Amino acid sequence: MSASPHNESVIRRFIEECINGRRLELVDELFSPAYVNNAATPDISPDLQGYKQRLSYMMQGFPDLHIDIEDIFSAEDKVAIRLTASGTHQGQCMGIPATGKDATWTATAIYKVIDGQIVERWENRDDLGLLRQLGVVAD
Repeated sequence: MSASPHNESVIRRFIEECINGRRLELVDELFSPAYVNNAATPDISPDLQGYKQRLSYMMQGFPDLHIDIEDIFSAEDKVAIRLTASGTHQGQCMGIPATGKDATWTATAIYKVIDGQIVERWENRDDLGLLRQLGVVAD
């Protein structure tokens, strides 16, 4: 099976329209109801409902959240991105009260896309770097 350029466009649409464009209603179109989040934190379930909760509290915590895709490539049914996220911590997020601090962090994510929908996701985020910038963890 070869890589599908359509799969990359699904991920670009998720980042650009859904997250950066604040159109969270697109999650139901872009994600499979059987979605599995292999990067779920202990406070959310690894299913689609849990991922919607994560997106919601990230948007509440960082209302100006913006993600830049630095690299994107695909093979077979997988799409990998290297991203930079940035925003101002203006609301509670991850149990941390608003700090008003600007933060920038990186992540690498792999998405499995089948029939135009995201069915699975893995991610490695620089959470420690984010917590340091928010002043929650000392350098």
